[in-house]
Amino acid sequence: MKNEIKNTAHSKYRCQYHIVFAPKYRRKVIYKELRADIGQIIRKLCEEKKVEILEAQACPDHIHMLVS
Repeated sequence: MKNEIKNTAHSKYRCQYHIVFAPKYRRKVIYKELRADIGQIIRKLCEEKKVEILEAQACPDHIHMLVS
């Protein structure tokens, strides 16, 4: 479903969002024990809200996501 163009009666669109999650003061805790837990939580939330994760990357102090 990547790059799928959706349409309505009068328009066509592809809606993608770049989201960055960053902990307070950019503490470098994401690559430690929290990385797997955060990934599971984000996947579960996206599944519940019917949001497709196109790309995701965990950096030491933040997480980048491209969702549709």
